[in-house]
Amino acid sequence: MRALAEQLITKAAVAAGIDESAVVRLSPAGEVTKACPRCQVQILTEPLTRKFRRLKKSPTPKTDGKYRTILEQIFVRSLSIRAELVWDGDEAALEAAVKAFLLALPGKVADDAGNLVTVRPSRAERSGYEPPMVEVVARRRAAIHIVFTGRITRETVTVMITDVNIKDGVDYKEADNG
Repeated sequence: MRALAEQLITKAAVAAGIDESAVVRLSPAGEVTKACPRCQVQILTEPLTRKFRRLKKSPTPKTDGKYRTILEQIFVRSLSIRAELVWDGDEAALEAAVKAFLLALPGKVADDAGNLVTVRPSRAERSGYEPPMVEVVARRRAAIHIVFTGRITRETVTVMITDVNIKDGVDYKEADNG
């Protein structure tokens, strides 16, 4: 899910006017010399919750209805990512970029396994707006916390019951009401 999250954040950053090569992982060293505008991505925690649930039952293809495929959810995972938009100068341009970034994020998307992943920006933090004593370059930041929630699933194939023969020695006869 990490690769999918980074791909979606890169697309949103490009929609916000940031060059694709300026979407980088957060690193404390050499921050002053990096080009602006840029998007710094920091991957935070990914809690896993065991939550069993049957999602789908369907006949297995090419088995003449003798087997059934069951798709089960085993875990729910929530990946938290902090995407920080760093901008030199204009406050209005940063605010427009934040709005474009948020609008470019999809609400729901499918991962490689076809499982639903929901994308939910949870909060934004802004910095660099306080007036400094001497301002050489006004570097403003907007950090957006995004939670990607998906599931870990497994498919199992089981044999379907196709014929039932009850042999217990009891004969069933319709009662004669006449």
